[in-house]
Amino acid sequence: MKKEFFYILAGLVAIFSFALVSEAQALNLDDPTITPVTLYGGRVGSYTVSFAVGSSTEIEAQIRLIFPSGFVLPATMASSSITSSSTGSEIVATSTVSGQEVTIWLADGGVTAASETIQLSGIPNIQSPYAGGSKIIGIETRTAANGASDAASATAVVFVASPKTTTETTADQTAPTSLLTTPSAETTISAGEEYVIKGVSNDAGGSSVQKVEVSVDGGGTWLAAERDDDFSYAGSYRWKYAWSNPTAGDHTVQVRATDTEGNRETPDVGVAVTVSAVVAAPTPTPTPTAETTAIQQLQMQVVSLQQQVVALLQQLIQLLQGQM
Repeated sequence: MKKEFFYILAGLVAIFSFALVSEAQALNLDDPTITPVTLYGGRVGSYTVSFAVGSSTEIEAQIRLIFPSGFVLPATMASSSITSSSTGSEIVATSTVSGQEVTIWLADGGVTAASETIQLSGIPNIQSPYAGGSKIIGIETRTAANGASDAASATAVVFVASPKTTTETTADQTAPTSLLTTPSAETTISAGEEYVIKGVSNDAGGSSVQKVEVSVDGGGTWLAAERDDDFSYAGSYRWKYAWSNPTAGDHTVQVRATDTEGNRETPDVGVAVTVSAVVAAPTPTPTPTAETTAIQQLQMQVVSLQQQVVALLQQLIQLLQGQM
């Protein structure tokens, strides 16, 4: 009787042991992936693991992430930072770090249906030293009961060297600059005669020259210049101004430009110009010709004869008076 009881007990132990071994197999993970929050090498970031359960099973296993040499892992890892997208109860119990491995312990008793995708997000503070390239990170599972492990899945993670640079555009706050090419300093021009003032303006702030103004009275009044036809190179604005009626005296020619953002140039001291008065030319003395000379001689002879006649008449009058 004792022997039969022993056989029965031994059989029950065998059956129970077989059930434990059968139930303690590693999880079958389909399509495991691991993705860093940032793909830029050299940065500290979080990782996300995603996989589908191969068959309906109770989750009581470990997920092990095996990082290649060079990756820097934290000394400890709080399981509270790791969240799961799995339906039902929270499945992460705890997590540990050892060397280049992160082990995430899944909670016991959470039933997961076949083909359900589980995503573990927020595996924190892992730094890749590689500025670009592709690195292999292993993913494997093992049971908490007997340490049975599946073959590690080699998952390639591609890192890029750096994020795309973005160019920040700022409003143009730089005023244009101008240069007078005509007239030069200490130029003298004639009063009343049109004189064309020329120059070139440039805007280095990113916008363009909108208008140019010229002053011939030291900044008292400003008049618009017009764009010259011979402008040629990018960023330049060649212009001209026709000074139609310069008045005599000393003048200061200045220029200022304004760009499309409203930045107006502060004019420099300008160029001194002297406008000379117009002097009337003297009336020339006519040069006598042969014809005019003959006429003048006849006129002189007539005058002489007139004078002789007057003298004779005066003598005649005196004789007549003596006889009376």
